[in-house]
Amino acid sequence: MSRYEIAKGTANGLQFLHSPIHGDSNGDMSCLIHGDIKSANILLDKNLCPKIGDFGIAREVGEKQGKSIYTRLSAIHGTKWYLPEDFLYNKRLTITVDTYSFGVVLFDLVTGKSPHVKV
Repeated sequence: MSRYEIAKGTANGLQFLHSPIHGDSNGDMSCLIHGDIKSANILLDKNLCPKIGDFGIAREVGEKQGKSIYTRLSAIHGTKWYLPEDFLYNKRLTITVDTYSFGVVLFDLVTGKSPHVKV
């Protein structure tokens, strides 16, 4: 049951980060993209309540006048095993990068194996 609660709490944390924040009076919105979601960055308190940590490469990405804006990184700093192939190729940081990484974290939780271990 605790793995389920860890997964649910982490999903809630990501949903909070990805929730739009109203910017200026033009109605522009932005959200926060972590960019390095992995098992090692999900910290547990004494009650096994998950907290997302290590915001070193987090970026604020927004929407300007209805147009989606992404951030293009000059170098990739995240852990390769947790990042999608298209991000490794084009370096466009979007919410889908965190979503993919969370899927790999779920794989870790369910199987107890790291994504780089050969089966």
